[in-house]
Amino acid sequence: MNLSLLLRTLAPLRREQLIWRPVRLVQKQLYRFVPMLTHRWREPGPSVPPPPASRIDTFRRTLLEDLTHLFQGEAAPQAELARLETGVFSLLNQAIELGLPDWNRRHGSHLWNYQLHYFPFVPGIARLSRDTGKTKAFAPVQKLIEDWIDKAIPGRSDGWDAYPVSLRTVNWIYGYTLLADLHPDQRFLELWRGSIHRQLDYLSRHLELHLLANHLFKNVKALIIGGLFFDQPEWIATGRRLLQREVEEQILADGGHFERAPMYHAQTLADLIESTLLMRNCGHRLPARFDEVIDLMADFLEALSDRQGRLALFNDSANTPETRPKPIIDAARRFTSRPSGQPGLRRKNFPQTGYFIWQSEDGEEKIVVDAGPPSVAYNTAHAHCDLLSFELHLDGQPWIVDTGVHGYGSDPYRHYCRSTRAHNTVMIDGAEQSEIWSTFRMGRMARLIEAVTSESADGWAFLGRAAHQARPDLTHERRIHRDRQGTWTIADRITGGPYQYAEVFLHLHPDLDVLAQTDGSYLIGIDAQSRRLVTTGRLTTELVEAEASRADGWYFPEFGLARPGRMIIGRVSGPADEPFGFQILSDSRVVGSDD
Repeated sequence: MNLSLLLRTLAPLRREQLIWRPVRLVQKQLYRFVPMLTHRWREPGPSVPPPPASRIDTFRRTLLEDLTHLFQGEAAPQAELARLETGVFSLLNQAIELGLPDWNRRHGSHLWNYQLHYFPFVPGIARLSRDTGKTKAFAPVQKLIEDWIDKAIPGRSDGWDAYPVSLRTVNWIYGYTLLADLHPDQRFLELWRGSIHRQLDYLSRHLELHLLANHLFKNVKALIIGGLFFDQPEWIATGRRLLQREVEEQILADGGHFERAPMYHAQTLADLIESTLLMRNCGHRLPARFDEVIDLMADFLEALSDRQGRLALFNDSANTPETRPKPIIDAARRFTSRPSGQPGLRRKNFPQTGYFIWQSEDGEEKIVVDAGPPSVAYNTAHAHCDLLSFELHLDGQPWIVDTGVHGYGSDPYRHYCRSTRAHNTVMIDGAEQSEIWSTFRMGRMARLIEAVTSESADGWAFLGRAAHQARPDLTHERRIHRDRQGTWTIADRITGGPYQYAEVFLHLHPDLDVLAQTDGSYLIGIDAQSRRLVTTGRLTTELVEAEASRADGWYFPEFGLARPGRMIIGRVSGPADEPFGFQILSDSRVVGSDD
């Protein structure tokens, strides 16, 4: 490992991260080799009394009336149950037959294994059992829960990492809430309840202070919900204190999440809604500011998603069942008593987070420009080289897209997904915008200099300037303009000194047809509705088709899902500082057409 690179990566970290990282590593090894240290969390202790019926009723009513977004994922509970009955687990678009899993072994990728330990299917199948009155339908899930409690070992099982503990305990509390008054097996309910309590006790002593960001937010949510469920004032007090601290830290003034990934923004908004709504319904007063924060976050999520319910895929973002925008936005509007479904975007510029949006009145055209820091400096795990990149919808369809993210550790596409060439932006002399390395690491970061938008009689315009990490002496300037006739112009310029060459990338949605013309332009469209893309300046282009042997051109709208698409690479040699780029003409029938 390059020592200077490591030092550049460590420099922005917070003191508590540097302290707690080695502590957590040592703890995990101690638990692995001295298992007696974990007995308090694995071995059944004194019986944990059930929450009072009134508390169960409050939780159940909140789930069924207010948190309906939890039950609107893509997987139908009946289908999920049928798979589980055959020992098949379908997660992240990958189905693996495990029977009863070995909970202390890693199945699939690290991320897939984490998903397994979340038990994400518990609330949906518990609700199915409740709605149908058939508690026996929960039997396969009960068997898995009992097996996990019996066999998952701290220090050996991924399931005892604080993050999956946080998600699993909440899913189990929701499932318990839905079945507590119906399930005939009191022995199981006592076993289940006791395990949830012990896991939350473990979590309270292993908060992810070495990672912070969205991980700590998940920990806080679990502490609050678990504290309310079991009436544990210490957990509630710790959770409430950290929730207020993290909301102030993580949610920027414009309502965006400081990791700048729309998927993690959606997760954080959902977590905040669940935590605060259950606190309110259980009689705890909340800061008045939370209503405003939730409303601002809902505005941001609405702006960073499209009419089909898909997220913009900047940074580590993928479309997942639990981050579908509309159900979360609807839940936020219910919480703040603000009407939902009004036409048009409430807000279009998010300068603190760094996203700038224009949308036509009919919603058929929309652009989202990424013009902010890669992420918060002390946690860049989910940051990509996408400064001054954009997504563009035309004719009601995604047209120029971000490639998204396929997976995390050991994923074959991981480095590509974070790289500059995977985004609709510019690379100078083959060097990455930001210094990405390993699965989640980043050293020097690209720096935004300026980002502004304007509207006039000539149309809508964006201007952004940035400095890349490898060439901070140069300035990458990008101008985007949409005129009143519907022509889009993307013009880039490199100023400040000599450079050998620059490349600009455009990633086209896989559903688009692309036809190269003899004049160097491209006809691009869907359903015989084409637009012409032409180059400007001294740009030469190459159309790259996705191939199994290379990452270029692939599109990853969901975790584990790779769709073959196309990318256009434009190249220009330095050191001239004149603009180069593309125009997208609103009508393909122009002089020189090969039609």
